[in-house]
Amino acid sequence: MSNYIPLDKPTTITEQVWPEHTIPVVSVFNWVYNHKAYIRESIESILVQKTTFPIEIIIHDDASNDGTAEIIKEYEIKHPHLFKNILHKENQWSQGKNVMVPLFDKPRGKYIALTHGDDYWKDVLMLQKQVDYLEANPNKSGSFCKVFYVDHANNLIGESQSFSETNFTFEQIVQQYSIHTVSLVIRNLLDKDFLRHLLKYPYGDLPLSLFILTKGNFHYIDTPMATYRKNVGVMQHWNAIDGFEKKVFIIKSILSDYKLTPSQKNATKWSLAYLYLKLSKHYANENCTLKSIKSYVHFLRYILYGLFTQKHVSITYKDILRPLYIILRNKIHV
Repeated sequence: MSNYIPLDKPTTITEQVWPEHTIPVVSVFNWVYNHKAYIRESIESILVQKTTFPIEIIIHDDASNDGTAEIIKEYEIKHPHLFKNILHKENQWSQGKNVMVPLFDKPRGKYIALTHGDDYWKDVLMLQKQVDYLEANPNKSGSFCKVFYVDHANNLIGESQSFSETNFTFEQIVQQYSIHTVSLVIRNLLDKDFLRHLLKYPYGDLPLSLFILTKGNFHYIDTPMATYRKNVGVMQHWNAIDGFEKKVFIIKSILSDYKLTPSQKNATKWSLAYLYLKLSKHYANENCTLKSIKSYVHFLRYILYGLFTQKHVSITYKDILRPLYIILRNKIHV
């Protein structure tokens, strides 16, 4: 629990002075790898945040080799009271280690704000707004917002989807919606059981969001307060099949790893049905007929669970028959 007296008004964090041993309210966690072109903008967007509470900044650099670490060290030297960085000498991702693991050792804050080295925040009051809401609504486990989309050259190319509702459940996120990590502030509810499961996931953003959602719903703010950079990063090198296979593995694992309510379990199974249908179509397009049929059988298996739920992913007959049509069109080429 933080031991601080709030400031009278939001103040830029670099101008704040707190007594020694003050515990931060928010731990900002920033994952970085070879982000030399973007890291200054990412860090500066954190440093200009205005809050009435103390924060700490933890940059996790996975042994960048493009000069990113040197830039991080510049900021650490300039603001030693703010930064508690983790700078690896050897790349953890290439060794099969999940880069989210330090989330369980380093952050001291009541809340954790998440971002990546190629993304950045736009609203200087983003943290203040989200923490104020979570403080006033202890039943909510996190807050996320709409984001701007930019390309590698910082050109604005769009915005994320807008929603009229402000309350989002596990069931909604696992089935239909995605949350951009750069917009997310969560309660620090992470535990060792989750860490044990996290180690096997191919990436951690989705499992983290869904785990926190098992503790309470998320609040959504329909104002773009952060910026997500598209078409950069490791996930951009995955093809469609890679992406769906990894997501299937995560969602399937969550069924056994997490303590889910019956409603959450049904929603997770519906999500698997939809993902297997997508996989079946992509396999069929690549003439991987046996894999397409296998995925389609899994789809039929999980779609049966939809009979017992009222909310589900919208799947049309055209969607259902598409993989079979492609397989027949390709003359059952294995």
